[in-house]
Amino acid sequence: MKTISLGVLVRNIPYQTPYKKVQTYLFNRNTFELEQKIEVIGQLGIAEEDFYFWDYDYLPLPDISFAHTQRDFLLTCNIKNAPKILSEYSDDEALEGYFGWSSEHECELSSFWWQHHLSIIKQKAIEWCKDYNIPFEDDMPKIKPIEMTYHPEELK
Repeated sequence: MKTISLGVLVRNIPYQTPYKKVQTYLFNRNTFELEQKIEVIGQLGIAEEDFYFWDYDYLPLPDISFAHTQRDFLLTCNIKNAPKILSEYSDDEALEGYFGWSSEHECELSSFWWQHHLSIIKQKAIEWCKDYNIPFEDDMPKIKPIEMTYHPEELK
């Protein structure tokens, strides 16, 4: 039985930010391989606007909203000043800027964020496989639940 590697799928799931939303890869239902969308369209000899997934044996990968996962992280990880951060950085671009700054200045917070982000991508990949009845091999390391007790505001 063919399967897709969950690790390969997770590494290639696109995410959207205020700056980009790109669907680079497609899943080939016949070969269980990921293929570059531009190459598939070229091989089919059609224009991108004429390409509909359901007409061919390809599926788009799920996509992830970077800002959505950042908001989810702030609300679920026991950060005391989360409401203040969310109100101060209310649009997606500002929130992404805050996380960029935090990644550079608060290493512990950054590691918790990336662990959370990876767990959401893995969960989304598993749901996608189940939705389309695609067998997968979970070849990823186990992701520990986040128990965050870090409060950067207490350091000031």
